[in-house]
Amino acid sequence: MTESLRILILEDNPADAELVQFELQEAGFVFIPKVVMTEEDYVRELQEFSPDLILSDYDLPKYNGAIALAEAKQRRPDTPFILVTGAVTEDRAIDILTQGAKDYVLKTLLQQRLAPAVKRALAEAEEHRARKQAEKKLRKAHKVLEERVQARTAELEILNRQLQALFDYSAASLVLFDAKRPYTVLAHNKYYQELWNEPFRTKGMVGKNLLDYMPDAEQSGVMAVYDEVVQTKQARNLLGFPYEGMSRGKTWWNWHLSPVMKDGEVIALAHMGIDVTREFLTMEESQRRAKETEEGKNTLDALMACIPEGITIASAPDVVTTMASKYGTDLLLQGWGTAKDLSMEDWLAKVEHYMSDGHTPARTEDLPLWRAVKCGETVEGQEFILRRPTGELLPVLCNAAPIRDKDGKITGGIVAWRDITEHKKTAEALRESEERFRVAQELSPDGFTILRPVRDSEGRIVDFTFVYENTAIARINGTDPAAVVGRRVSEFLPAHSQSPFHEAHAHVA
Repeated sequence: MTESLRILILEDNPADAELVQFELQEAGFVFIPKVVMTEEDYVRELQEFSPDLILSDYDLPKYNGAIALAEAKQRRPDTPFILVTGAVTEDRAIDILTQGAKDYVLKTLLQQRLAPAVKRALAEAEEHRARKQAEKKLRKAHKVLEERVQARTAELEILNRQLQALFDYSAASLVLFDAKRPYTVLAHNKYYQELWNEPFRTKGMVGKNLLDYMPDAEQSGVMAVYDEVVQTKQARNLLGFPYEGMSRGKTWWNWHLSPVMKDGEVIALAHMGIDVTREFLTMEESQRRAKETEEGKNTLDALMACIPEGITIASAPDVVTTMASKYGTDLLLQGWGTAKDLSMEDWLAKVEHYMSDGHTPARTEDLPLWRAVKCGETVEGQEFILRRPTGELLPVLCNAAPIRDKDGKITGGIVAWRDITEHKKTAEALRESEERFRVAQELSPDGFTILRPVRDSEGRIVDFTFVYENTAIARINGTDPAAVVGRRVSEFLPAHSQSPFHEAHAHVA
């Protein structure tokens, strides 16, 4: 033994306690003993001494080994307990072992039995501790595995919703058939259903076989293609396949038919059809459409390259950038593509954000995109001052809104912003111009008044209210410029309505 054991000895006979320690030392045990004689000392040392092994006499004054064992099982359930007694009946020995003691040793056989009993009890205790640790690790591993399964399940649910949305709203006709003739429909999307005549256009074809709604499937060669895919287990592509049995008359299709395999056998057929009728009507129409498509793409590229709007889209719930416009990226980061995969904390680190006062630093929860994703808020007209990596301050106006799925769950958010530097400059210039105008009018020796007409029920001008008057006209009228604003002229100049001035003012108004 290389480490010192902590052995608690409950024994009222000092000589017996010494003998127990002697036998253990002779057997090579390295230990720290603690001898107690009373219940009070025993209970206290169970907690304070924290023994690795308990050796207990059975018969003690006012106490016994059975009660001591019960106390040990309650306070130190993993600590082995060995009864060391002078004499014990077979029934009592069985009873004490049944209650949880690891062994019992008669004092008359200490030399022969004590050391083996202690070794065996300690080995069992160590095995028990190792088993508990293994069980703990196993539970932890099981919990981690469950968490991973849950996370993967959530990912698969999202993927399934995306695939379902792709299936439901695809611009291609999609249908899944059973692999046995006459090929029963298992599922189809809305687009495929709307291609056919009534009643299938309204009620759909699930549960119906191919011949129910395509009676000429044999004559048109469609059934033969299905048979071939099942037999060869290979996909087939039909380009420009003509068919006249749909609601729109004769149409041309690019069809792809693929086998769905399980254990080496075809269990279903997946059909995808793309309507290419227009492409087959005339080459001129096809070329015109191709030209329009190319022009539209070029127009969109040019628009996205020069539109004065910053657009950023982020995922939920982590609020990490998944897409950003070129304008926004160049405006804020001076680099194309570096905005992707940025968290809101990354944005704040790269571009310092301040509230509209230009001094208070914006927190993550102040950002419109964070509020849209985390709180479901729609933010309109929020102003920020940004410090770009170059150190330049940039005022922007932001709108943001959450992106939700069909169940109303937030799946992301979008924010749009615009540089309002010129707007700020214009507003400041206008304010300065208005201030110069006001000062000029106040200092002007000429009288100047702005009036608003007051009309009766028939629309005739019967009076005017003061909007503004400068100091010069106030001296002439004998009025206070601050007191007249919003009040009628007739209150201060009762004869005004009969004067040529009223007529002139009314004519201009």
